[in-house]
Amino acid sequence: MKKILIDTDPGMDDTLAIILAIKSRAVQLLGISSVAGNYPIEVTTRNALKTVELLKRTDIPVARGMQKPLARPLAKDPFSHGSDGQAETHLPEPTTKPSGKHGVDQIIDMVRANPGEVTVITLGPLTNLAMAFMKEPDIVPLVKEVVAIAGSFGLNKYAFANATGDTPQSEWNVFVDPEAARLVFESGVPVRAVGLDVATHFDINFTEEQLATLKASARPEANIVEKMVRDQGRADPGADGGRFPPPSRLGPPARDRGRLERRLSALPRPGDDPGAGVSDGPRDRRKDLCRRPGQDPRRLSWQAGRGLVV
Repeated sequence: MKKILIDTDPGMDDTLAIILAIKSRAVQLLGISSVAGNYPIEVTTRNALKTVELLKRTDIPVARGMQKPLARPLAKDPFSHGSDGQAETHLPEPTTKPSGKHGVDQIIDMVRANPGEVTVITLGPLTNLAMAFMKEPDIVPLVKEVVAIAGSFGLNKYAFANATGDTPQSEWNVFVDPEAARLVFESGVPVRAVGLDVATHFDINFTEEQLATLKASARPEANIVEKMVRDQGRADPGADGGRFPPPSRLGPPARDRGRLERRLSALPRPGDDPGAGVSDGPRDRRKDLCRRPGQDPRRLSWQAGRGLVV
């Protein structure tokens, strides 16, 4: 079973990723660290706590992390996740408190306790992980891998439609803290970057039939997911059911990894668009990273996540 840490700024999409991770039999979620990103740190920490309480997994420690980027003010997210940050689902206020550790220290301690075994999954800005690497550089070779929702590499219409910054290749998590992203990507740690061209690919949205299945489920987490996806569809009618690709946020199935991610070879420098990321793959191989002949990526996404929430 793969040991993982989730570093996150929930947000409804990150809420779904946490639900999938907790319910997956393929991973052991050691801990969650919150970071400022989609919302201020108070909101992202509270939403992480709400999610573990929803699933009755308060044994998973939630540590409050960095409240601002390394070298700039926290940007305001132009995309709304609702007044509660979870698509107006208004989950009960958590009674569980954050762990006594800072999110940065939790990353350091858990990596040291499990050398070479921990995959760190960053769903928000990379501020916490960058700070951990700066505070204790000796942990870098102890991290098995970093899987990051970061950058935009295919430069296709899906990336353009969901860009955040000043150019069509600008992605929110890198845009918020490009200095942290550069530090992590240049640290020498193995990095698997899932870009906007994959993570928001419209072909892996939920269908009406799938949403009805979630709504009819007896499990509250399935009902919450349906509500969040519906809310996303209302916020962006062109998204056809909401941009929620569950497997891409936790790492795609091994047989599809070559199709669904790219390595990052360049990050923005001063004067560049802070959210940009550039792939090292040939241009003709980056046109559409989600498809392969004879396979429907939407079906792949649903099959990977269905059993976890329904």
